[in-house]
Order: sequence, then C-alpha cells, then structure tokens
Amino acid sequence: MRGFIVGLFGAVLACSLGLARAEDSPSPDQRGTLSCLVKTAADLKLDAAPPQLDPRGLPSYVRLRMQFERADQPPVIEVLASTAGEALRAAVLAHVAGYRLPCLKERPVAAFQEFQFAPDLPPDGGPLLVTAGSASTHASCLVPPPQPFDPPTDRPGQLLKALVLLSFSGDANAPPGVRVVKTNADERFSKSVVKHVEGTRAPCRKAGDWPLYAEQMFVVRYGGDQVKPARFTKERVSLSEFLGYMPDARARHVFFDLDTMHCPFTLQWTLNQPWARNQVGEVGGRDPNREALVDWLARLHSGLKPELMEQLVGASLLVDVPCGPLEIKPAG
Repeated sequence: MRGFIVGLFGAVLACSLGLARAEDSPSPDQRGTLSCLVKTAADLKLDAAPPQLDPRGLPSYVRLRMQFERADQPPVIEVLASTAGEALRAAVLAHVAGYRLPCLKERPVAAFQEFQFAPDLPPDGGPLLVTAGSASTHASCLVPPPQPFDPPTDRPGQLLKALVLLSFSGDANAPPGVRVVKTNADERFSKSVVKHVEGTRAPCRKAGDWPLYAEQMFVVRYGGDQVKPARFTKERVSLSEFLGYMPDARARHVFFDLDTMHCPFTLQWTLNQPWARNQVGEVGGRDPNREALVDWLARLHSGLKPELMEQLVGASLLVDVPCGPLEIKPAG
C-alpha cells in the first residue's frame, strides 16, 4: 500500500467532516445476538449432494437472507441468489431452518449468509452477518445541524480528530445520543464536537422505528506548514488495484459472483484503523447481495505502520467494482 499514500499538505484552519456512514447499521446489541445462535438441525450433510463447481468451473453457492422474529421460531428465509443444484440447495435450506436465536429480544434481527461449494472450500457456510433497518433508518434521512461546526481556535500547529457514534432511537425531533469513540484531542475539543452533532436530526423517523446508528469523523487542521498529515495520492482505484495493496487479501480462499450484485458499482472505503473497524459504504444505495463482499473488504488490513494509520484515520477511497467472478486463492 506504500504507493497508495504520499502527499502532504497544510492549512491555516481547515475542517473536514463526514456523515454518510449510517446505512441502517445494526447496533452492537443486534450483532451480539448472533453469539447465542443455536443450530437445532443436524450438520449440513452433503453425502447426497457433494460439493460441485458450476458450469463456469467456479464454486457454486446459495446466498440467503434470514429474518429472525421470535426466539423459539425458525427464521423466515429468502434465497437471494443460487447456482447450486436442487439437492444441494434443499440441504442448505433444511440446515438453516434449524437456526434459533434464544436471546432474541423484542426487535427482529435480519441476517445474511452465503454457503459456497467447491472441493477446497469448507461447506459450513460463511459468517452469519447481521443486517438491519428499514427505509426510515437510512443515512439519507439524516439532516446536519443548521449551524456550522465551530471548534476551539487556540490550537496552533495541531491536527485534531474525533470519531463519534450517533444513535437515533426516538422520533423525527429527538436529538441523537452521542459517544466519542476515539480522539487525539482534549476534553474541550470533544465537548465542542458533541455539542455540534447533537443538532443532527433524522426527520423521516417515527417513534418505534429501528434505531439508526451513524459514525462521523471530525478532522481539524490548525497552522501552516508544520501541520502535514499524510493522505492518499489517489481518490479512486479499481478493485484489483485496491486488493493489491491489502496484504491479507490472499489469506484464504474467497469467491464472489459480482454479476449478481448489480455490477458495476462503486464502494467507498474509509480507513478507521486503529481507532475502529474500517468502513465500506455503497455509493448509490444498499444491495443485500453485496453483504459478504462489503464485510470482507471492511475486515482487510491495510498493512500500514501504526503511526501512518493514525495520520490517515478518516481518509476515504472510491473503489470501482467490475462485473464477473472474483476468486482469490491463498498465495503459495
């Protein structure tokens, strides 16, 4: 990733804000609900339907969306896409019909899982991922505060950042709860950030809607040439170029059928490490068929040195995703 990042710049006072990271994100509690998953059905048996490649010579798969509505009931299952044969698909559906979430509380939880089949792939399914929300919990619902951010000005020669989490659980007029996730600034700066984002509203919400969680990054540069944070030299890269910078992209066998994801499309990748998990947003709207790809990209590590990651926290890149299959096997 060394060629990715060069470029230094300074400013007298420049403020950069980001607030497009809501995307009906599940709460930590919703993600934690999956930790109590119980599989009441037998393990996935493939004796009658052994792993097979599809006609293109690629792994076959079954991609599912599941809605858990009660703790003691099976999920409502939707097949999003599949290239597996009828017997294999039936075996997968029988297996996930045995899923239960005994710790499920009053709100339903939607989850995503893809099962892939090839001789060198484990047939136990990819990670079960939580997805959540409704039309009233999208980032497009958010309206920023009416007044511009007014940070403290007595910070000569400093680069200050703050990553905050906003949680909306009330109606259209309710202010968000705000938590400072990480900052390199003092309490006074943090308080000015919190005061500002408390003016954010979600006017399309109604009481009782699913909670909306959004992250916002504040970056304020004070001073002149002495403030020189690193930045990405490119604002937009292809998916293949992006993966070439990620040292762990070949850590395991991965396969994605991009043709089923309304390709081509663009993702926005934001470096949050080491403060938080990197973020991947979908430009132009969310597609449930992209869940596994988005999650995998968010988990990849940039391989940068910690001090450089600290300077780049909050920096974003646009990643252009093409059509066709994407299959990566471990190096060596």
